[in-house]
Amino acid sequence: TDSHLCAAPAPPPRGGPAGRGGGGGGGAPRPPPPPTLGGWITDNFSWRWIFFINVPFGFLTTLGVAALVEDPPWARKRKAPIDVIGISLITIGFSCLEVMVDRGEDADWFGSTFIRVMCVLAVLGLGGAVLWLLHTDKPAVDLRVFKDRNFAVGTAMMGAMGALLYASAIIVPQFAQQVMGYTATLSGLILSPGGIAVIVLIPFVGKLMSITSVRSVIALGFGLMGVSLFFSAQLAPLLDFKHLVLFRMSQTACLAFLFVPLSTIAYSTIPERLNADASALFSMSRNVLGSLAISGATALLMERKQAHQAHMVHWMTPYHEPYNEYLTQAQNAGINRGLTPEAAQSVAQHVQFQEFSRQVAMLTYNEVFMILGIGAFLCVPFCFLLSNIKSGGKPTAAH
Repeated sequence: TDSHLCAAPAPPPRGGPAGRGGGGGGGAPRPPPPPTLGGWITDNFSWRWIFFINVPFGFLTTLGVAALVEDPPWARKRKAPIDVIGISLITIGFSCLEVMVDRGEDADWFGSTFIRVMCVLAVLGLGGAVLWLLHTDKPAVDLRVFKDRNFAVGTAMMGAMGALLYASAIIVPQFAQQVMGYTATLSGLILSPGGIAVIVLIPFVGKLMSITSVRSVIALGFGLMGVSLFFSAQLAPLLDFKHLVLFRMSQTACLAFLFVPLSTIAYSTIPERLNADASALFSMSRNVLGSLAISGATALLMERKQAHQAHMVHWMTPYHEPYNEYLTQAQNAGINRGLTPEAAQSVAQHVQFQEFSRQVAMLTYNEVFMILGIGAFLCVPFCFLLSNIKSGGKPTAAH
């Protein structure tokens, strides 16, 4: 159906017809669906258990690390006191930044006093953390590791990869659940084959790194990710499960060209004494930017949805003949099924509204995929700031 024909004469519910990030009614969004096991837990128990189930595993991991893992000799010599001030500033800065980005859309961004306070605290916390860590004798993490160009660029690229990965990971299952009507289990199944694609491709990437420069492999990975995100911007109302899996697999497969190569080149020139600091910062860049990207993608979906809705609403008028034709057809279908004219008109309006909401969602999700794809392509030139090295066929990954 042409998008201009799908209109709803009734005013949209509070918060927009498609709600936050979906094609249903307004109100708070459902929690983002986890992968397959988490989806099954969500459907059969409660979404809260996807967090609670981590507690025993975290406890067992802590015991295992305490019993079996030992610091290397060079680390045991570095018995520095805990940097309470540095850790506190980092915690305040990143916590407030995450709250600001996550709640900004609901609270009207800087029109809200709460968001302004969070912004100020985030700037003060992170700014203060940088100043403190650069000038204290025993910092929680040594920021001077960023003097190494490979590590600095590699960390930025890892953060960009995390942002693209997590943003796309939230969009696909959210679309499946809120627009296509999938259960959390089915939306989790959409994500699972992507992991298999990465496992299959990693050996080939290792061989590729031995015959060409690592930075070229990374550039190829971001280029392929951009192509896959553009490829994913083909969502349609009658899209089947197989195509959703294919879209997600194409996005995830690109990670094989990024995870190991980025780790290899970022750590290739780091002195051993800075390995612990580098590892912390490297992992943090992916996790923090990925977390912020989830909130940012959700806010972007909401903003673009409102923009498309505002554009399409101009065609939702009795003065637009295709609108009248669509409404008449839906009414006649209801009357033929035994409904009274008044009930048929109400049903026709409801059907039009649902179709309108779904098509607004289609336009929105496709546009956000295109934006993410552009972001991936923009990362490609920065890959060539890295050193032109080969791994010698022995890539080493740090996580």
